[in-house]
Amino acid sequence: MQSLRRELSSGVRPLHETFVALVRIFAKKGLSTRGMEILAAMERYKYDIRKAWLILVGMEIDLCFIFGYWEDYSSFHCLKQRN
Repeated sequence: MQSLRRELSSGVRPLHETFVALVRIFAKKGLSTRGMEILAAMERYKYDIRKAWLILVGMEIDLCFIFGYWEDYSSFHCLKQRN
């Protein structure tokens, strides 16, 4: 995050990979709001956000942050079967 701030303050255009790495870090920690902020910054720089968005959503589903099921995966599978 610090390297991104330095790049932005110096006027250098950050690399796409820097944004994707930050999204991955925030997704692993369950900080989806911060990940969405990074996606918004990517859009401002006209970067393609599809890969980063898939990483963010995929990790949230893997960690069950979206559905709120922490250890009870059976309820997630029941929900999946109903739909």
